[in-house]
Amino acid sequence: MAVNADRKNGLVPVGSIVGGSWSDAIETFILDGSHSAMYIGDVVKMTSDGYLDIFAAGDSAVTAIGVVVGVEVNRGLNVVTEFPGYMPANVAGKVFVVTDPNVLFEVQEDGVGGSLALADVGSNIEIINGTGSTSTGLSGIEIDSSTKATTATLPFRLLKLVNRPDNELGSTVTPKARWIVKFNEHFYKQVTGV
Repeated sequence: MAVNADRKNGLVPVGSIVGGSWSDAIETFILDGSHSAMYIGDVVKMTSDGYLDIFAAGDSAVTAIGVVVGVEVNRGLNVVTEFPGYMPANVAGKVFVVTDPNVLFEVQEDGVGGSLALADVGSNIEIINGTGSTSTGLSGIEIDSSTKATTATLPFRLLKLVNRPDNELGSTVTPKARWIVKFNEHFYKQVTGV
């Protein structure tokens, strides 16, 4: 029996339910100087001032617009400090975001409150915002295993277990299984305005 590695790295795009490349769905967003730190794999939302910020777990008042896949720090304003692949809080720059609501993502479950089972496929699910890594630039987001439900307003849909030899259903020994999810609620499908 393999033991699932604990590799929090946010949401990683792996394909699309409508075919084509997920990289065709990348948009560039300019950031002002008032936002949370953003890491590769973080889920982001559009704010009322037209900029982006982190989409937090339980953020039911707004919907997510996508997942960060790259950053560009404004070196004219930040020439002396290097940021390895993440956007520090309150720093002007650009982020590259996958915005297509049909993109599929691989993400690790947290395993807290019990691990997910194959019977949970088709459920909607919430994320947990973990702290990103300033050394790797990767997100600390996981899916919250204890939130699986049919609730229509949960942000993601659980589609399938990642089929790989180093990944198996969670248990008390191996609680950190990796799953394929897609957006359930999304800015480009939203009915109400921001």
